[in-house]
Amino acid sequence: MIQTKDRFQIAIDNVTELETILNAEQVFKENKKEYLENLAVLKKKLSDQEYSVAIIAAMKAGKSTLINAFLGNDILPNESDACTASITEIKHAPTFIEKVRKIYKNGSVIDIFATEEFDLGEAFHEDVKKSRNSNEIDKILKYEINSPIIAVNDLNSDSSIQKFLLVD
Repeated sequence: MIQTKDRFQIAIDNVTELETILNAEQVFKENKKEYLENLAVLKKKLSDQEYSVAIIAAMKAGKSTLINAFLGNDILPNESDACTASITEIKHAPTFIEKVRKIYKNGSVIDIFATEEFDLGEAFHEDVKKSRNSNEIDKILKYEINSPIIAVNDLNSDSSIQKFLLVD
């Protein structure tokens, strides 16, 4: 049975071979640069062993609730009205980092923390509501959370999963 690390190396080798063929051949002249750039991106992702999983469904289908279950923590806002305002990326981490990072399209960053009044999930939810009500949503690029993802914890003993990202 081929180990996961070996499979990644085989895939990287195949991409390298494609690059060599593309550079040597006189075909695809018009798009050669684009193809080589795409292959370079693919090779980097394979080398970095990045996994991104987007949770996509109809509005109010329970995407945030599902992700909260994966986290074992009610951090993502969920309510009877639509409440996911922007992309939220949950990066798998060995321990939960007690903040939500809000990143704006202009590059500025605000960290959201628990307060005396609200735990972190509630503070995040309040920030989302405030951003939605003030029409700030268009200025937000994404939110970031660093947390263990229960569904990946057992797999993490296999070092082939170095980076895992859930996207809501």
